[in-house]
Amino acid sequence: MTLLEVFNLEKENFNAIILYKEGMFWKAYEKSAYAFIQQVKSYQPTKKFVKTIGDDIVSIGFPNSMIAFIEEKMKVTTTDDRILTIDSKLITEEEFVSWKEGIDHKEIKLKKDVDYRSPAKIEQTDQIVDVITKFQVETKTPLECMLFVIKLREMVNGDL
Repeated sequence: MTLLEVFNLEKENFNAIILYKEGMFWKAYEKSAYAFIQQVKSYQPTKKFVKTIGDDIVSIGFPNSMIAFIEEKMKVTTTDDRILTIDSKLITEEEFVSWKEGIDHKEIKLKKDVDYRSPAKIEQTDQIVDVITKFQVETKTPLECMLFVIKLREMVNGDL
């Protein structure tokens, strides 16, 4: 399921928490993330602008080991091995929109006290930051993410 499909599904979601398995983690988006935080366990949500959607998207993520805790606390319906649906209290549009607007965008922050030592290091750092900010991890497979990290390591080590 693509992120756009998830985003559109969440627009029509008013009474369920839908969790999506992504690698070794589970994620909840938009209204599902809101309901999860309100009814299951508090997490720090992340809000990012997704170019392919043309809008901000809010998500939370947690490890697979959390599923046992959720199953004890809530009624879980397994749709398949990659999607779990949890019965939820009514999710009102007004409360969700107000909550989403209160979340700050996630930003990449560089340490100010780093000694770059040379203009070449500054240029390399700028290139790496540029590559990271353009990489849309939410639209990538775990393998693509692993290859991306390898590419970053090669950039840092000067192998590229």
